[in-house]
Amino acid sequence: MVKLTNPLAYNGRIYPIDTEIALPEDFEDAILRAGNAVRVVRDEPAVNPEGKDPSKDKDQREDENRLENPEGQQDFELMLGR
Repeated sequence: MVKLTNPLAYNGRIYPIDTEIALPEDFEDAILRAGNAVRVVRDEPAVNPEGKDPSKDKDQREDENRLENPEGQQDFELMLGR
């Protein structure tokens, strides 16, 4: 993954400066050698400080959504923006 120091036209799109993008390895190497990007190293995701499993949080949110709408029906007025 690289962070662009100059705009990049690639694959039909124009990526502005400071965009972090993953490209094919040989293309990244060429951009780095030309000085048009810097390599970005991603740190591993931070561990939840409380030691909770994030997937359990997702399950809990789904349960809360079911409680709000027990029949599983959607409110189409909200979806239409009325």
